[in-house]
Amino acid sequence: TDMSDFYGGYARVTTGTGDNRKYGIIDTLGREVVKAEYNYIPYPDRYVTVCNNGCGLVELRNRTVLPLIYDNVIRYGNNWNSVKNNDRLYYVTKGGKTGMADTTGKIVIPVIYDRLEPGPKGAFIYVLGNKAGLISANGKIVMQPIYNDIRLLENGFCLVWLNGKCGLANARLKEVVPLIYDQIDPIMP
Repeated sequence: TDMSDFYGGYARVTTGTGDNRKYGIIDTLGREVVKAEYNYIPYPDRYVTVCNNGCGLVELRNRTVLPLIYDNVIRYGNNWNSVKNNDRLYYVTKGGKTGMADTTGKIVIPVIYDRLEPGPKGAFIYVLGNKAGLISANGKIVMQPIYNDIRLLENGFCLVWLNGKCGLANARLKEVVPLIYDQIDPIMP
């Protein structure tokens, strides 16, 4: 048995070796709060991605939040981001498509998008087929997919592409530089 350092009162434990290795989580009293039966568990937090033949989400104390049916479950952001009721968000992928789930187990953004990433003003940029738009953290379409691609810049502006031409849009996706360029390369200070 192997054990990671305690973080927030919990530690990841490992049993077995090689292909027989299984992961779980214990608390500082040695109580097993997530059974050592999973092929993968990252370092512990209140919610833990677990994987066997699929990936899901488990809350400490072994309550399944998301069933183990996804290809991957990844916490959104380095800090917890909140939608409503302080629900935490997770990217979920299945069959090459991505969506978002919260810690109640609800899929808040359907798992249908080819790409999903942070966008301006707390929204997410989504790509479906060859079109990109914006969707809110609760799954409401903020902007219909009119561009071929959208990329968020550090300053809140977005690079936008349509029919092979690039422009610049503000955080509300109002074009501030027309789509007339082949490429725009931001210069970082």
